[in-house]
Amino acid sequence: MAQSLDVAVQDEPAPQRNIFIRSDQYSFIRMGVPSLMMDVGFEKGSKQEEIEKDWLKNLYHAPSDDLNQPVIYRPRPSMTG
Repeated sequence: MAQSLDVAVQDEPAPQRNIFIRSDQYSFIRMGVPSLMMDVGFEKGSKQEEIEKDWLKNLYHAPSDDLNQPVIYRPRPSMTG
């Protein structure tokens, strides 16, 4: 299905963060309701990965983590070819 929509599928880049079990979908999974969690991501070793790691280290859940942070949307190139 993902390929037909030109959407790349990749493994969780930071499984130690347990993002899926902290997601809203997890309550459904625990009750047996099939659920997906989708998110935008980056390719390993990319500039986007460096930006996210820096954000997590220096801004996430810090006093500077507020609505004044810029939102920089950069469309992700197709990973399917």
